[in-house]
Amino acid sequence: MTKVTVTPTTYQFHKPEQLSEHEFNSLKQTLNQEPNYHFLPPSGFWVEFEYVKWCVIIILFGGYLAYLYKPLFFIPALAGLFLIFGMITGTAESMWSYQIFLNNRRHYYLQLKKAILTANNYTEFKQLAADL
Repeated sequence: MTKVTVTPTTYQFHKPEQLSEHEFNSLKQTLNQEPNYHFLPPSGFWVEFEYVKWCVIIILFGGYLAYLYKPLFFIPALAGLFLIFGMITGTAESMWSYQIFLNNRRHYYLQLKKAILTANNYTEFKQLAADL
C-alpha cells in the first residue's frame, strides 16, 4: 500500500539588515512629508496559495453555473472536495504559518517606521532599531 506524506510549508520572518544612514535619511524625509507612506513589501498570499485561489474561483463560478443549470453542480462540488482535501493534507497548516509570518513582518515594519519617526538622527535610530 502506498503511503503519502505531506509536509506543510513553514514560513518564518527574518529581519532584514539594518538600514544604512542614507536609507534612514531618505525614509525619514519621506515619512515626514507623507506620514501615511507604507514601505511594507506587498504580500503574495494568492501567489503562495494559488491552489486555494483557483479552487475558490471555480467554486464561485461553478456555483453560478450550477444555479443557472442544475446538472453542472458537480463543478463546484469537485472544487470544494479538492479544497477540503488540500486543507486536510497541509494547506491549512501552511496558511496558518503564512499568517503568522505576515503578522511578524507587519509588526517589525510598524516598529521600524516608529523608530524612524521618533529618532532625531541615525545614531539614535541605531539604538532604537537594535531592540526590534
